[in-house]
Amino acid sequence: MVNKRLFSIVSDANNYASVGATAAATSSKSIKVSTKQVDIGKVGKGFGQVTFLAGIAIDSYGVATGKTSVAKAGTNLGVGLYGMYVNPFVGALYGGLEAFYPGGTEGAVSDYGDTQTIYREQSNGAVFKPGL
Repeated sequence: MVNKRLFSIVSDANNYASVGATAAATSSKSIKVSTKQVDIGKVGKGFGQVTFLAGIAIDSYGVATGKTSVAKAGTNLGVGLYGMYVNPFVGALYGGLEAFYPGGTEGAVSDYGDTQTIYREQSNGAVFKPGL
């Protein structure tokens, strides 16, 4: 009894599926499905240009008020141009360090140097870790 009931359920499901497929194949109305694709490269380029211009504005204000040196503003401009036209990774790395690392890029380089000095003191002057 169970087998007949199971066969009946499977048979009904197959009939419904085939009826639906036949109706879809013979239907005179077509269904248009459209999706909008976003080009991540264009979004990234636009974001980079906006942040580059914002950086120029912020540095200009900093130079005008004396809070940013001309050398620092020039470095930021140079790295920004390099990042836009040569290597975006370098620009993003520099910008991330400047924005989020305490002391900016200068602080990161100083901390790395301090870490290396401590390592050399603890490993009898070795530059590379053993096993590398």
